[in-house]
Amino acid sequence: MENIPALLQSLRECQARSAGEQRLLSGRDWLLVAAFVEFLTMLYPVHRYILASVFGTGTENTAYLPCLIGGMAALIVVLMLLWWWARYAPFRAAVVALFVYLFLHGAIALFLPQVVLDGIASKILVLLGLVLAVRTGWLRHRPQ
Repeated sequence: MENIPALLQSLRECQARSAGEQRLLSGRDWLLVAAFVEFLTMLYPVHRYILASVFGTGTENTAYLPCLIGGMAALIVVLMLLWWWARYAPFRAAVVALFVYLFLHGAIALFLPQVVLDGIASKILVLLGLVLAVRTGWLRHRPQ
């Protein structure tokens, strides 16, 4: 009977640690969500390119669309590879994903300034997800 409070305290600590661990493991999931949102964002330029090349619709210049689609597809592949790597090193994978995302979209903004604000809401969501992945990776990575 005297060990019951100690047992309850131990169970409470295990529950708190388990809840914290579940929260920390979600950093890997943010990389997967970022790749999925980037895929959904890529569908609009693909749609515009198909309309312009197959049906000849659209009056604006669409010569940049293959480069944009290729860059976005490469980013999706990189995010998926980093999602796989996050199983072993979540903090490093999240930091690399954030730097790759910022570098690629910085290059797109530099070379294709007409598309900087295209899909800004999804870009913000992906950036927020990658920042949260870095945060949760750091919480897991740091020494206790």
